[in-house]
Amino acid sequence: WTLGTLPTTALVEGIATNGTHVWVVDRSARRVYYYANAASRTSGTQTATANFALNTANTNPKDIVFGAQSGTSFLWVVDDGTGFDRVYRYQLNTSGTSTVNSGWGISPENSSPTGITVDPSNGSMDVWVCDSGSDRVYRYPSGRTTVQPLLADSFPLNTANSNPQGIADPPPVSNATEETFSAGPQYSTWDPAPTAARRISLFPNIDNGPTATSSNGTGNARRTELRSNTGATGRITKPVATANSSLPKAAAATSVEPPMMGSIDDLFSSIELQTALLN
Repeated sequence: WTLGTLPTTALVEGIATNGTHVWVVDRSARRVYYYANAASRTSGTQTATANFALNTANTNPKDIVFGAQSGTSFLWVVDDGTGFDRVYRYQLNTSGTSTVNSGWGISPENSSPTGITVDPSNGSMDVWVCDSGSDRVYRYPSGRTTVQPLLADSFPLNTANSNPQGIADPPPVSNATEETFSAGPQYSTWDPAPTAARRISLFPNIDNGPTATSSNGTGNARRTELRSNTGATGRITKPVATANSSLPKAAAATSVEPPMMGSIDDLFSSIELQTALLN
């Protein structure tokens, strides 16, 4: 999608998001443009909701990153100044803009900063800055909260990574994207051959779920019951799969080790995979 509102002379040097909103920093105008609810946009044009000027000393912004701590949201902008390179922190208000900022100087050996990132899970207060001159990443402990953090260490990039222009710390996997299940048996059906008459059922319900039947028609339907221990969150912690099981409806209160090769052999013998299914 297209960034609206930006001047025709804009030089976008970085983009930041909190997963909902988007901020971009324009080196030419020395401003940050805020696009509300734009993180999910994939097409069209959106006009900037608001924008704000950078600190007057923040003359050569190279990258921007979003972070939050103690209920307050911030943007960090790394500046490759003509004499003294700095990291600026901008405190965001409810309008997505900033009128309060501060800054600290980075190490002289980190003299060509081109990217900045922080831990999006807020597990660390460190700041990392990549450098296109030395092709290294520098770590500043407690850089999110300290007035003047000292460089702690750095590491070299891959030799082929010779002109880094940005850096990112991937956000943690949200609970919504984790594969979680509620208590009780679950269903999952896999059909290796859509034209085949038989369907292989991995997790049928013991009462009314689908069954795996012998392809020759003489075998009795066999069921595989999935029972699991669940915690307070309802997450399956240790599934148990057995053939012709008569386990009680309620999940056991203690951990049960899953059966090993006996159950696997029994499962495959009951399924009786045919050569025709592989063709």
